[in-house]
Amino acid sequence: SNSSLGAMAAGPKFAFVVSLVVATVLLSYLFSDPIDRWTPTPQLTWGLVSRGFGVVYLIVFGSFHVQVVPLCGRKGVTPVAHLLAQAKKDYPGLKKVLYFPTWLWLNDSDAALQLTTASGILGGLLAIYGGFVGWLGLLLSHA
Repeated sequence: SNSSLGAMAAGPKFAFVVSLVVATVLLSYLFSDPIDRWTPTPQLTWGLVSRGFGVVYLIVFGSFHVQVVPLCGRKGVTPVAHLLAQAKKDYPGLKKVLYFPTWLWLNDSDAALQLTTASGILGGLLAIYGGFVGWLGLLLSHA
């Protein structure tokens, strides 16, 4: 149905696959020479992979940044505070943190939700920049 197609098109896996296909096609057109075959170096390959993830994170966190408070905020459609309270009730002690690993256990305010998506955006930008900072950006986006 159309709704499942829309959900799939909006997902981060779909965006990653599209960016990977586009990068592959562009590289094949730029560097394919039937006489002299070009072999990519591992540094180039890993650089493209990390930058591709950075683009995906930037798209995902950037689009969710404006939606996070209306959807998950204190007065949102599904407040994260209710989810965390239910998890705290169902999984006492450290189990709650192991089953729901989030720093929102410390602060689940609307500002903390926006800070979470902003850190994802920053991580995506750092990953696009590349180098050692790029890997720190990927780590920040996963945190």
